Amino acid sequence: MKFDSLKVEGVRNLSIPSPLKFSPRINLICGPNGSGKTSIIESLYVLSLAKSFRSRSLQSVIQKDQDSMLLHALLTDNQRLGFMYTNEGERKIRFQGETIRSSADIAQMLPVQLLDHRMFEILEDGPAARRQLLDWGVFHVEPQFLPEWRAYSHALKQRNALLRKPPVNLKSLVLWERPLLQHAVNVQDMRARYVERLKPIFNETLGVFVPSIAKNIHLELASGWRKNESYQRVIEDQRDVDLKQGYTHSGPHRADIKITLQGAPAEQVLSRGQQKMLVSALKLAQAVLYKNTHGRPSIFLLDDLPAELDLEHRTALCRWLESLECQAFITSIDASAVQSLWHVDTEVAVFHVEHGQLTQGGSSP
Repeated sequence: MKFDSLKVEGVRNLSIPSPLKFSPRINLICGPNGSGKTSIIESLYVLSLAKSFRSRSLQSVIQKDQDSMLLHALLTDNQRLGFMYTNEGERKIRFQGETIRSSADIAQMLPVQLLDHRMFEILEDGPAARRQLLDWGVFHVEPQFLPEWRAYSHALKQRNALLRKPPVNLKSLVLWERPLLQHAVNVQDMRARYVERLKPIFNETLGVFVPSIAKNIHLELASGWRKNESYQRVIEDQRDVDLKQGYTHSGPHRADIKITLQGAPAEQVLSRGQQKMLVSALKLAQAVLYKNTHGRPSIFLLDDLPAELDLEHRTALCRWLESLECQAFITSIDASAVQSLWHVDTEVAVFHVEHGQLTQGGSSP
């Protein structure tokens, strides 16, 4: 599914009262700094995932003089998607006139990948960022992942609640450990299958972007508990420690993707530019795996592409996006820095943004 058009009200400095038609392939959004370019792809991101990549709270996305924000998109086959969020925290998602309660239903239809100036933080930050990246892929490839993860999270919450309320009823604790163990193993198995399918695609993609390191990069899933031991054994061994500190130390909620170069953490030995290309290759590999599984492409949001990648790597990235036949939204201060990178038969629409106003500036071919 792709975005056909977008209408925006009450988002930051944007004003798009009348929807403009997007290209099903490449959309270049150009304008000076502060004009509202990033807010456009942020709006698409919010529509897809019901959250922002720029702010933790959606209230901060709402224009200062407005009580709410409204986003409306026309999708493939004239399907309509709407999103509303108020300063009071009220949220409404509507698809084809029906209220959607779970944002996961929309995320499943709109597999959005983001590349921006913070993408290297996936390597430098803690495991949570890498776990989120991993689970994006597992969610889209393994149909049972979300219900299994929710069931595990519920059992984990109940166990932690018991651990924090002394005196602990050991029978109740063991009772909640049974579903915890069952769903933990299922989540781990799905993650492991996904990583094994992803590895060869990632190595191929990285070989195009950074061939000098591709053969020596190693991708490994850390389950979140001691290696080569059953989760049941770990839970039993750590029960006393968990009781003392009031939470569950080990499990899928502590999982990580370890990315190393000749045994050393990649973030410690790679340059900032190499880190950006590695993360780009990883997300493109996920898009390839998604397309191999479902027969349809992902959607890419790329913020300020010329500032993040040099010409050689920009060109390589554009070639991959073309080969995936995906829809992409790319922001840039200068249209010429991106517009000439596509094959002549790739449909490219150019939009200009100034003072929050979006206008269409042409298309090719």
